[in-house]
Amino acid sequence: MAQEQENSKRFFKPYEGERYEEGINGKKILVLGASFYCGETKRSCYKECTNPDKKDSRAFDTSCPVYEKIHNEDSEYVLSNEPKIAIKIDQYDATSYQNFETFLRSVLLKEDPWEYVAFTNYVQFMLPSWKTDAWLISDQDFNAFEEVVKELKPNVIITWGNDIKEHINNKIKVEQPTIEKELIENKHYLFHAKVGGRDVIMVNLYHPSALSYWCKDLRNSYKYVKMALEE
Repeated sequence: MAQEQENSKRFFKPYEGERYEEGINGKKILVLGASFYCGETKRSCYKECTNPDKKDSRAFDTSCPVYEKIHNEDSEYVLSNEPKIAIKIDQYDATSYQNFETFLRSVLLKEDPWEYVAFTNYVQFMLPSWKTDAWLISDQDFNAFEEVVKELKPNVIITWGNDIKEHINNKIKVEQPTIEKELIENKHYLFHAKVGGRDVIMVNLYHPSALSYWCKDLRNSYKYVKMALEE
């Protein structure tokens, strides 16, 4: 684990459902959330682990005091494994995962939809607050994203929230300016792109924790995710 993390551009190890490779309609789905945050402000390691200038939580992967005791009994409890832990025990904003799970059930028509997808967050360090402001996102996050795409080989990528959507789209547009036309045609929800050397379908959704936007936009979310899966 340590050697893998040291050589990897990403910090967070993606969660991969047991039936991810099976996919839906022959398509593998990567769900890309925004970020994880730490609310343990009184911990001595808080400022360094969540430092927005340094943007690197690796030093606390196995020594995070929140998980250190549990880690001694279960090696899965480390910071870099947050995507899996968050989904399995709703450690963070349960509303996000529950809202998206309900949505996935309706789209995939599966009882355990998380088993059919992979999940990770875009920002690759623990944030000091819950909001993923644009200034906290960096090019190293896009590089890590490309690495994840190469690793998991998804066909469809579903993003959560406008901030990471804009960062990803702007990075892709540099080499693939033609996507702008397709984005406009699809109301900025869906476009085809090459990421990490792979042809993928990107579907941009509101963050499921932003309830007013998320609930009002469910029809479009359903429409464009189904469009990507049925292509």
